[in-house]
Amino acid sequence: MNPCQRCAVPTRDPDTGEETPGFRERFVERREATLPEFAARGRYDHYFRLMVNTRVPRETVGERVAVGDGIEVGGTVREGSAR
Repeated sequence: MNPCQRCAVPTRDPDTGEETPGFRERFVERREATLPEFAARGRYDHYFRLMVNTRVPRETVGERVAVGDGIEVGGTVREGSAR
């Protein structure tokens, strides 16, 4: 539906909890450089965003999604519209 702000979790090693030096800066640099043309830049007050809010169809609740599975974008929310 839309990108959302991300917390500090990805900046830390999952096993030790130690911060990964320079992670946030590198992430922001690469996100800005690789943001697709179709992305609504107005949603990005900063480029440290990673997650995407979604809606799951009722009939698929309980199913799993794995790395490599195909996904289909069924619709988008236009900038400034409410849901």
